[in-house]
Amino acid sequence: MTCSTLAFYGSLYDFEAMVTSEIMPSTPEYLCASYRVENLVASTNSKYASIVMGSQEDYGIVDQAISTTI
Repeated sequence: MTCSTLAFYGSLYDFEAMVTSEIMPSTPEYLCASYRVENLVASTNSKYASIVMGSQEDYGIVDQAISTTI
């Protein structure tokens, strides 16, 4: 299986292991709100906020969400 094939059928890394071992719980992270993130949140019983990042106003919403959780 080539890397381009893996993009559709699998992964070169363990997403849960990467997130839980490399990101501190108190550190906000910007992640793609894809099925991988939703599955990780469900499997680890975690909380998260999904915010669309399509306009300048969205960055203000993200900054506000981060400042209220820290």
